[in-house]
Amino acid sequence: MIETDAFFESDPEIINSDYLPKPDKRNTSSIGQLLYEFFVFYLYEFDPASEVISIKELSGFARKFQPDKLPFSIVDPFDVHKNPGRTVKMGSP
Repeated sequence: MIETDAFFESDPEIINSDYLPKPDKRNTSSIGQLLYEFFVFYLYEFDPASEVISIKELSGFARKFQPDKLPFSIVDPFDVHKNPGRTVKMGSP
């Protein structure tokens, strides 16, 4: 059985109140700073041997359930058995 959760909120009031950041919590960093922090995180802090990227989890990450030799694992939000990151290869440009 494939687990699929394809719910999309359509009520603008709920989107504004629950999903968008509050005015005092908005990110004020520059694009350059955000890009730098992205690379620092994925190069030095993220552990691809034990974690996968998952937009379904509040933290954005989930524990990897089975070991693999892939350098980058992403949980497909529509089909949890597929890994969109499987095409990333070690040493690829």
